[in-house]
Amino acid sequence: MPVTQLINKDWAFFPQLRYATSQIFAGAILVNESGALLINCTEPYGRSKGVDAHFERRVATKLHNSSFPKKATNYGWITTITTNEDNTTKLKIGTTVSNLLVTSSIRVDKYS
Repeated sequence: MPVTQLINKDWAFFPQLRYATSQIFAGAILVNESGALLINCTEPYGRSKGVDAHFERRVATKLHNSSFPKKATNYGWITTITTNEDNTTKLKIGTTVSNLLVTSSIRVDKYS
């Protein structure tokens, strides 16, 4: 089973995936046109109130972008967004069942 399908399984039935998902993304390298980012640590949050009291709602407003994936990508139902919260920019990785707040990362491109 591909990892992208595994991390999109329901946490109510597979509660161990909360911890596994964080470990899967620790050490991941995100690459875009202008650079690369090595993820050191993430905080996982569930999408439903029954799984996580700090869940993120699926609706997006002008003040809050949702990290819920809108369509499947080359890597499955995963998306990355940046949000401006608490006077700082935060990087989030979203799946259909969770979102991950990137709490520690480092640039690993030629400009770092």
